[in-house]
Amino acid sequence: MSAWFQKANTEHALIFYIDSSSVGAAVVRFSGNAKPLFLWSGRSEIVLGVELDFASFQNSTIQAFKKIITTCAKESPVRPKIIIGILSSPWFVSQTRMVHIESDKPFVVNDSLLRKVIADESKAFEEEHRKSNDIILDDDNVTIEIKNMHLELNGYPTVLIQNQSVINLKLALFISMSSQQILESFKEVVAKTFHNDKIIFHTLPFVTYSTLRDIVPGPDQFIFIDINGEITDLSIVNRGVIIETISFPLGYNFLFRHVAKSLATTTDEARTLLESYNDQTLHEDYATKLKADISYAKQEWLKSLGHALQLSSFEYFLPNMAYVLGHHSTINFFADFISDEKLKQYTMSNRPFTVQVVSSTVLGSFCEMAPGSQRDIFLFLAALFQKKMLGLQS
Repeated sequence: MSAWFQKANTEHALIFYIDSSSVGAAVVRFSGNAKPLFLWSGRSEIVLGVELDFASFQNSTIQAFKKIITTCAKESPVRPKIIIGILSSPWFVSQTRMVHIESDKPFVVNDSLLRKVIADESKAFEEEHRKSNDIILDDDNVTIEIKNMHLELNGYPTVLIQNQSVINLKLALFISMSSQQILESFKEVVAKTFHNDKIIFHTLPFVTYSTLRDIVPGPDQFIFIDINGEITDLSIVNRGVIIETISFPLGYNFLFRHVAKSLATTTDEARTLLESYNDQTLHEDYATKLKADISYAKQEWLKSLGHALQLSSFEYFLPNMAYVLGHHSTINFFADFISDEKLKQYTMSNRPFTVQVVSSTVLGSFCEMAPGSQRDIFLFLAALFQKKMLGLQS
């Protein structure tokens, strides 16, 4: 059916994500209770130059972003009105702020008080992180998200504020920011192609958290791990709240580069060999060599993860349930890394993590794909999140 004759409750959205090694984009149709329909989707790798400073990295990212957005505009069958941008590391800074107000005398909790608390916490967040994250934050920053993740009045969880008189208030606020310069660089690319710069930005940790809570039954305590090209993000969820997201600079490209160096080949060939190893279709001689390379990469990755956990501000042991997300079939290697016996020292039960891979196959069952659309786990996450947002608004 032509887009001109769609029902009134049908919306089309351009959804894109940007991480440390790739960019992806999709045009998705949302219609009532139907599954999100991917009309077009694609992904482009970020080609890094010889210089590894942040300015060069940002320029390479913009070039890859231009490529995918231009292709999207040429091949999409519709012109979307809604534009959603999902940022992964390193393109934002985030923190969950724990607010506790207690008084001997009752005070009234209302919208005015909460607005003041949120404004104060946002300002304090920016001041605290601007110096330690001066590559991402500068003198002109934009708040991406401020989410009230948990509210307690006099010790009781609630979602309603009705001028209540209390002596104790606890609030968990998830705040994320990026610099105006970074966000404008992405907006400019979209505006030149789609003639629309009204982009709603979100961060991948919050989108992943929100979507996993909806589609994966389980406890309200878990960790989820996003493996992308250059960076691994680990987010800790405790009692339904994102407590912290920690990052370290080893992703799947580290594994590809190590295998490529060891076998004196290209990273593309290394990726192919690892995928064959994962499928158990590799010749025995290569498999033996790759097993040693994977073991080395595992130890280095676990070492970096352990160091990051030691620097974490989370004061308790980690939940046992771990969800692992990533692009490639090599995500199974990292799921195996996380299952290692050595990590039990960090868990509540003193047992290894119970690991579940959240793949594009799992999330794709909640979406529909037009012929030629590429399956992409992070675009699936973003589409399912946007479907929920549209539902909340309707």
